[in-house]
Amino acid sequence: MVIPPDRNTATPVGGGELLGQQVAIQAELFRRHRREMAELIARHTGQSIERITADFDRDRWFSAQEALDYGFVDHVISRSGQLSDLNCWNGSVR
Repeated sequence: MVIPPDRNTATPVGGGELLGQQVAIQAELFRRHRREMAELIARHTGQSIERITADFDRDRWFSAQEALDYGFVDHVISRSGQLSDLNCWNGSVR
C-alpha cells in the first residue's frame, strides 16, 4: 500500500550500463518533486508558482517579517504572552 505523494523505487543490480538511465530518472524525479513543492508553497502562500520557482532557485533566508509578508507564517510574535491572543494556540506552546 502506498499513500501519495510517496514514491517507490527499484534499484537495478548489476553493471554500470543502467547508470545513465538512472541519472535521467533521478533528474526527472527531482524536477517533478521541485514542481510539486512549488505548487504546494504557492497554494499555501498565495504566491505564483513562477515566483516560488525563481525565489527558491538558491537558498533563501527570511526574517520573521519577510516570512509574514511572503505568506509562510500567519503571525509574528515578540513575546510568549501574545500566544493567548492567537486562536490556533489556545494559550499553550507546542
